Amino acid sequence: MSCLLPSRHLEAVPDAWNHSAEIYADRRCVGAEREEWRNRRIARIRARVEQVFAAITQWGGKKVRTIGQARASFAMGMRVLVYSMRRLAFLAG
Repeated sequence: MSCLLPSRHLEAVPDAWNHSAEIYADRRCVGAEREEWRNRRIARIRARVEQVFAAITQWGGKKVRTIGQARASFAMGMRVLVYSMRRLAFLAG
């Protein structure tokens, strides 16, 4: 059984009003061409998000040596705050 109907109309599903990255389709409808199309569509957003995690990884990663969830959350929150402040300084300067 071929997947002609869904494959013809898959590109029309995401539009200006539909910002969801989730597309549910039959697995047979997904091929290399469809994966490449989807990856190009979300590449800019993914790259921007991954830059944040790369910077935090350079500062010691997601490992925090503390006792207790509250202290660990605070330590990670401070790393994210420092990243945001450095990014703001970069964009302002």
